[in-house]
Amino acid sequence: MIAKTFETKESSLHYLISSGYKEETLLFLHAEFTDSSIFISQFEAFADDYRIVAVDMPGHGKSHVKHNDIGLADYPNQLIRLLESEGIRRVHLIGVSLGAIMAQSLAQRYPKYIDSLTCIGTYSIHHGYPGDARLWRLDAFRGWTLLFDFARFRERISDEAAISPLGRKVFKEGTKSFKRSTFSWMQDLRPLFNGQKKISRLPLLILCGEEDFPAIRESSMRLCDISDRSTYGDIPQAGHVANLDQPKIFNRMLRKFLDDFHR
Repeated sequence: MIAKTFETKESSLHYLISSGYKEETLLFLHAEFTDSSIFISQFEAFADDYRIVAVDMPGHGKSHVKHNDIGLADYPNQLIRLLESEGIRRVHLIGVSLGAIMAQSLAQRYPKYIDSLTCIGTYSIHHGYPGDARLWRLDAFRGWTLLFDFARFRERISDEAAISPLGRKVFKEGTKSFKRSTFSWMQDLRPLFNGQKKISRLPLLILCGEEDFPAIRESSMRLCDISDRSTYGDIPQAGHVANLDQPKIFNRMLRKFLDDFHR
């Protein structure tokens, strides 16, 4: 994988891209608070057959936010510009948690770029803004980190993200570059939840860990409504970031979905 940086007026986006030409591209969008390293098992499983692109969200990993008045709603446009800079015209989108919300928004705004969409452990942006107390916990986490040190913060969110020791370790390692200032960039999710346009013919795979939060599992199931070509699956013995807890099962399910895309 080759590490690159894409500069915009809004942010400096760090991303990984595989070398060599492949006809199709997988674009990976990671969960909040961590970075693209959560997809290392997917890089290894799919790099022989697909071009891989994995982007660190602004304020995560090695990506930086340049202006605090720029927020989450601007990120999909930045991703499109990054893809265009690489000459990539279409992608299979794979997003986890907040990355899956971004993937949904990207697919809704720029459908001509999207071959398929895979969402893991997410809320549907097509059914209105969720009212459950857990939604991204940003206000609670912001206050919590002001009272306690970031080491305890990383421990807590890693315990929520995964249930396996290795999954928690990988997630926690990815949190080391997350900064308090990033909360300002993440604070307003509502513009993404418009509850409007459906994507009736987009191949859609929705996956949830069986141990994920009940509200997320319920919302993920509702996401099936947006496409006539949707598939839902549970991943056993897995938490919120299910690809970390059960990478082999996840990779097998994603592989089957991508293979079916060509039939």
